[in-house]
Amino acid sequence: MVGEVGFYLGMPSTASVITDQPTTYFRLMRDAWHEMRCRDPAIASGLDASVMCLLAERLVNISRTVKALLQ
Repeated sequence: MVGEVGFYLGMPSTASVITDQPTTYFRLMRDAWHEMRCRDPAIASGLDASVMCLLAERLVNISRTVKALLQ
């Protein structure tokens, strides 16, 4: 998942991706996300929960890295 922070904050994404093989990607547009929240809140909630877990994992990893650098 790329660009989720900017997406949730309503800001332009600063992330970019370069692949070394053919890749399929999916892009969630803001209006489609709002529509999903109205039409199927359970799916939207599941997506939100997945993003929260991903962000939490990244925060833990960053905290470990900072701690290691400060020692």
